[in-house]
Amino acid sequence: MADVHDPDEETLAWRVIKPGHAILDREGGPIGTVHRVLADDDADIFHGVSVRHGILGSDVEITADRIALIAADHVHTTVAADEVASLPPTRGG
Repeated sequence: MADVHDPDEETLAWRVIKPGHAILDREGGPIGTVHRVLADDDADIFHGVSVRHGILGSDVEITADRIALIAADHVHTTVAADEVASLPPTRGG
């Protein structure tokens, strides 16, 4: 299925992503919120985000290649809603 983010929406640099940023699935539905940005600041390398899924859920990782758009208040992914539970746990805890 195709991504449904607004094609006119500007993609921002990964450095705008902060804890609490909304994470959207490929249909635009909420997945959770950013818990941690997974990156090497010194080398300017973005690996992905750690997502807190649900109130008591564990953190899962969405890799940079699964991120379709970074906006000021949300991150749109290519992850299907039914894939979230099977995403790998965040590297490094």
